[in-house]
Amino acid sequence: MICAASAKCTTQIGPSFFTRKRLTDVTTSVWTGTGTTRRDVDTWHLDQDFPDTGDASSASLWLKSIQNTGKANTTAAAMPPVVFGGVQLPNHVEGSGPDTLRYIKWRVRTIKSETGSTLTANYSDPDCVWGSSMPADVDKNTRRCFPAKWSQSGATPTTDW
Repeated sequence: MICAASAKCTTQIGPSFFTRKRLTDVTTSVWTGTGTTRRDVDTWHLDQDFPDTGDASSASLWLKSIQNTGKANTTAAAMPPVVFGGVQLPNHVEGSGPDTLRYIKWRVRTIKSETGSTLTANYSDPDCVWGSSMPADVDKNTRRCFPAKWSQSGATPTTDW
């Protein structure tokens, strides 16, 4: 749970599966052969953002690019960054309730490599549409949507998609 150190956390009803810290750089190093001295070999810089979702749901951390800098020699050599392009897709079956958000989340759509080539990912259209195209039996679901039980604080749990 994420609570203030002095708080009792009486309003928190579940654990947190995330951290408020984020990694911005990763550096590898090697032993120089003398004592405990090490020297850097490579650094990867992670450029990140919290892009707007376009609905009322919370923004999520998005990895915009990764840039490698080689440091094995005395002169650092930076490669062009690997850049991730995104597309917004719903994380929730549309129309599953009158007050239900679609929970728009960013997905990787393109990856531009250090050499300039681009890889494109295509996503299927939603497989489930509330009221017209939903799994007939939750226990034998073969669709690209799945049930999840949840509730507002103090409310009766409901099955949602």
